Amino acid sequence: MKKFPFTVISFYPESGQVVCDHVEASCSSAAFTVVAKQRESVEFVVGLPGHLSEEDGALHFPGESLVDAEIVLDQPEVFGTE
Repeated sequence: MKKFPFTVISFYPESGQVVCDHVEASCSSAAFTVVAKQRESVEFVVGLPGHLSEEDGALHFPGESLVDAEIVLDQPEVFGTE
């Protein structure tokens, strides 16, 4: 079976830490399985085709952990005022 590159975004519920994994899998659903075998306690957000990263400008995370809307709105100097 042919495998393709995927980026899987997940987080640890106990800490809120966001994780970005690059894996090879036959489809996005299988990419979750690959990550689940490596990180058994994460909760999944999305699986995207390709190996995407902040370095190449394809992804931008608001922080190292989950950030709620109130924090974003309270910090226009960080997040802007759109």
